[in-house]
Amino acid sequence: MAMTREEYEAMVSRLEEVARRDPAKYRMRVGLLAALGYGYIIAVVGLLVAAGVGLIVVSWRTGRVVTTAIKFIWLTPLALAWFVLKALWVRIPPPEGLEIKRADAPELFAAVDEITASLAAPKITRVLIDTSYNAGVVQHPRLGPLGWFRNYIILGLPLMQALSPAHFRAVLGHELGHLSGNHGRFSGWIYRVRETWLMLLQRFHVEQRWGAFIFNWFFDWYAPYFYAYSFVLARTHEYEADAAAARMAGPGVMAEALIAFRTMGAHLSEGYWPAVFKEADTAPRPVRGAFARL
Repeated sequence: MAMTREEYEAMVSRLEEVARRDPAKYRMRVGLLAALGYGYIIAVVGLLVAAGVGLIVVSWRTGRVVTTAIKFIWLTPLALAWFVLKALWVRIPPPEGLEIKRADAPELFAAVDEITASLAAPKITRVLIDTSYNAGVVQHPRLGPLGWFRNYIILGLPLMQALSPAHFRAVLGHELGHLSGNHGRFSGWIYRVRETWLMLLQRFHVEQRWGAFIFNWFFDWYAPYFYAYSFVLARTHEYEADAAAARMAGPGVMAEALIAFRTMGAHLSEGYWPAVFKEADTAPRPVRGAFARL
């Protein structure tokens, strides 16, 4: 059952108080809740395999190996365990965007390398450009719930055009700050896990593989609940990313970048793009050079 906004806000308010009074207790609860997702997967597969092996052992001891064991292997627990494992092996598509190489934008890559090193963050594997007024870091789990993350940074072309180099560098510092080793391993793990479960939940519903029904009912509850429960820690992660960017770019530049991000975003959404779209009322062909005119 989906959580209402009122329930979500009530939970966050209660957990803020718990985190304020006893941070260690809150972090322990978040860690146990994160482990529950993996525990459920292990328990389901383990029980199915154990049941299948048990049936084979019983068949062997009763002397009905051929007629009973083979039948149960394909029709009951071991076959179901196989389908469950296949259902888990969902392919989470990587983020979309135009990939640029180091030779295409050497100064950008140099800035990314420098900021990554200063923040003790893992290496960025791919740099993508898209049409959004935003920037973000995505850790794409190549093995689904087992991880093996590839790190993407996605940069919106309008954002890059709207900000000065110094302000854009501060934004880079914030985004790469999410991967910073200065957060600590626990916070970084929770940051990855909460995004991974939501991506898996979405893929379960999109692909509808046989055997996924065993997980759908659990993750329909678990993924949103864990996302809400870990919100206080995730918001702290955002503050730490801001602080990392401020240390790297300077507090004044970071403050200016936040203001510029909001004001330029409002200008684009309320002024520039509506004017571009309005041209479609009279122009016989789509407007050319909409991004260049920014």
